Amino acid sequence: MKALCGHEQPNGRVCTRTAYDTSGKCYHHSPLTAERRRKYATRGGHAGGPGKKNLRAARREIGELKGAVKRLAFLIASGVGDHFIDSRERDVRDVLALTKAYIRLSELQVELGMT
Repeated sequence: MKALCGHEQPNGRVCTRTAYDTSGKCYHHSPLTAERRRKYATRGGHAGGPGKKNLRAARREIGELKGAVKRLAFLIASGVGDHFIDSRERDVRDVLALTKAYIRLSELQVELGMT
């Protein structure tokens, strides 16, 4: 059977985590780990991690896709690209599909926390 921490919390409850070391306290309450906890606490949010890089890349890619969709919809709607886009491809359905794609990309931006 494992020993419990037993540290009394400010709300009056007793900590129920497993004891970490010879002090009989858990990692979060042990005086032996106080310096390590303080060291790690100063790094909070600064280390980044793999998710932060992926998020930045996703935001950048969504921005680029939105720009491409916007330019393509403009070309189709205005007829500027008649020399390389067939007239049947400049259909309202194509512009509508591109508009829906643009809206979905905007929704993804909001979900990723972009403003």
